[in-house]
Amino acid sequence: MNRDFKVRKMFSTAYTPNGYVDNTKFILADVNNRYYIKGDIGTGKSDFLKRIIEECTLRDYHIEIYYNSLIPSKIESIIIFELDTIISSNHKTLEFTNTLIDFNEHFNKPKEKPEEENYEVKMFNELVLGGIEGLRGAKDNHLALEESYKKAVNYKGVDEVKERIWTEIESHMK
Repeated sequence: MNRDFKVRKMFSTAYTPNGYVDNTKFILADVNNRYYIKGDIGTGKSDFLKRIIEECTLRDYHIEIYYNSLIPSKIESIIIFELDTIISSNHKTLEFTNTLIDFNEHFNKPKEKPEEENYEVKMFNELVLGGIEGLRGAKDNHLALEESYKKAVNYKGVDEVKERIWTEIESHMK
């Protein structure tokens, strides 16, 4: 298949005024070989994905890299088109047939998560929900401003200026 890119970088998830959106399932549907990588923080998932990207670059493969929408520097998934393969740490991968790569198997596991860590996760989730609520408020304010602008904008004048500029551009192209 002919592609116009070697490496394409995108997001498969987003935090929006309507909440969290995850389009990973649409990406996974078109890929036959799915690998889900699982592991606690610090087990090497990010380093592993970076090395996969390096190897794909050396082999001149066409790849798509999907980043974490909350931490844009963090790689979440890689599609390798020549291998019809995705390697992903996104939980949506579990909804499809996949091969599990568990990085936790190679580390000593703590007996129990400390209470303060559970508190941090709870606070993080509350902050994310607060951020989504803030986005909703910003969207509502934006819509209210648009309504007031509609009454103040001279659309006929805007169209006339647009036509004048377009005519000027066309005259220079001849």
